[in-house]
Amino acid sequence: MSRYLNGTVVAPAEFVDTLLTHAAKATGRPSSPEVITHVHGLQRRALQATNRSGWELQNLRDQLADADRRRQQAEVRAEALQARKQRIAEVTPPPLKRGGFSLCRLGFATGQPGP
Repeated sequence: MSRYLNGTVVAPAEFVDTLLTHAAKATGRPSSPEVITHVHGLQRRALQATNRSGWELQNLRDQLADADRRRQQAEVRAEALQARKQRIAEVTPPPLKRGGFSLCRLGFATGQPGP
C-alpha cells in the first residue's frame, strides 16, 4: 500500500473501489456518484500517464463493465415487456372465427345470454 501512497505505483481500480467501500463504511454513508466518478477519473489519468498499456486494459475493462450493465438493463426491460404482453393476452378476448360476428354468439338470435 505504501507504493500507492508515495506515488511509486498507481493503485489498481479494484484497490480504489475497495478503498471507497471502506471509507463509506467508516463514515457511515456511501460516497456520492460524483465523488466515485472523480476518484475513478483521477486513477485513470494517473494510469494513463504512467502505464499506457495498463490504462488501455483498464479502458477495455470499463467498456466491458458498461456493456454488461447495459445488457442487464435490457434483460430487465425485456422481462417487463414480456410480462406486460402476457397480462394483455390474459385480458384480451380471442378473435372470432372468419365470417364476422355472430348474433347467436352474442345471444340475440337464440334469446339466451351470450358466452
